[in-house]
Amino acid sequence: MERKGLLSERKRSHKELTKDIRSFLDGFVDEKSFVENDAFYFSDGDNAGKSVICGRASIGGVFVYVIAQNAKVLNGGVGKSHIEKFSKAMDTALKAGLPVIYVLDSKGAFVAEGMNLLNGFATLIAKAELISKIVPTVCVIKGEAVGNLSVFASVCDFVYMTENGISSLNSPSVVKAKEQAADDKNLFGGKFHCETTGFCDFAVTKKEFAAHIRNLISYIPYTKSSAKESLDEKELNKTVLRLEKADGSEFLNKICDKEFLEVGCGFAPECVTGFGKLGGISVGFVSQNGAISCKGLDKATRFVELCEKLEIPLVSVIDSDGAEISLKTETSPVLTRISKLIKALSDTCLPKISLIKGKASGIAYTVFASKQLGFENVIAWDSAEISAVPAVTGGVAIYADEIANAADPVKAREDAIEKFRFSDADPYNIAVLGLVDNVIEPKYTRVYLIAALQTYADIG
Repeated sequence: MERKGLLSERKRSHKELTKDIRSFLDGFVDEKSFVENDAFYFSDGDNAGKSVICGRASIGGVFVYVIAQNAKVLNGGVGKSHIEKFSKAMDTALKAGLPVIYVLDSKGAFVAEGMNLLNGFATLIAKAELISKIVPTVCVIKGEAVGNLSVFASVCDFVYMTENGISSLNSPSVVKAKEQAADDKNLFGGKFHCETTGFCDFAVTKKEFAAHIRNLISYIPYTKSSAKESLDEKELNKTVLRLEKADGSEFLNKICDKEFLEVGCGFAPECVTGFGKLGGISVGFVSQNGAISCKGLDKATRFVELCEKLEIPLVSVIDSDGAEISLKTETSPVLTRISKLIKALSDTCLPKISLIKGKASGIAYTVFASKQLGFENVIAWDSAEISAVPAVTGGVAIYADEIANAADPVKAREDAIEKFRFSDADPYNIAVLGLVDNVIEPKYTRVYLIAALQTYADIG
């Protein structure tokens, strides 16, 4: 076959074998923005090169580098050739210095290739870890990602799973048979990992994915689209009413410029993490509502570390009496988890602002609002309760004699708790000690947070 005809045939074959994965990529990148690299790598009689598609594209005008597995080739099997091209693509992505998006969809490794293949996986994981230290990384599991591929995904900054996504350390079918468990999608799918393991940050459908990742990209200061937006004076000074009954993501949605993007929805729901914008500035939020848990502390630690890497200011929102008083708490690794979060908070040099909207007692105050751990600005609602111990504990302890000598001990106990609340836990009294910077009405929350960010965030 003459050279021109051979090239034409190669192009036709390549287009046919990659049309499904190209269709998926075209669904979330800007129209006609994907420029493929190494399209004919391993093209001479070896379709393995087509099992990895890579190249530059843009999302909302932001350049990214995409590396995707093509499950239509060799059933998505991973072998030496596949790993070699994937690794080469990662080297190119690192040199390009762009945010990287990985798309995983594989039926697994060719076991016959043995330890060489295992070493290849280790190479990919090491490179993924290195790249994640330099640029934002997103992993999209649109099919199967089992064993080493699940570990690969875990070192990325964000993990998406579509409705057909499955991920596990061991073979899903083997686990299912051994445990007599439910079907794969229920056990290893996006919803399961979002709610149970925390491995997945976003469980979305393929239709939802495009809009969702565009939204995510807009919050990352690394990208030009997320640079500080200009808001008019009216918007900057806007008050927000009826905040008192809102918690978690509902509360954050109310105070942000636009919508709040929750990361890790469903996992440790008492600790809500995610991104929003205040006064046009990208902000990472950690909102602790209720008792502190090991899972919640792990979630908060990972998110604080992510904000440090992405250079995003942090705002903590607190309504917590600290850890649950129980033997279960004392026999859990909660202290280890607390120490890891404290280390993450202490290590970050980014602005940290705390909003106490409810209770902040004991370890909840120490971890999420203490100036000694680097919170430059602490704002409290005028209805907040800030104390060394919960009001119930403090009131009964301090006024124990009054309760014991009262004609009606039950009423005396209630009065003691209220007295503690309105004196020892009063935010104005705490502000006198220099531990709180501003005591405000809830409706001015947004205004004060924006002012604090403008003061401490080095955003030009």
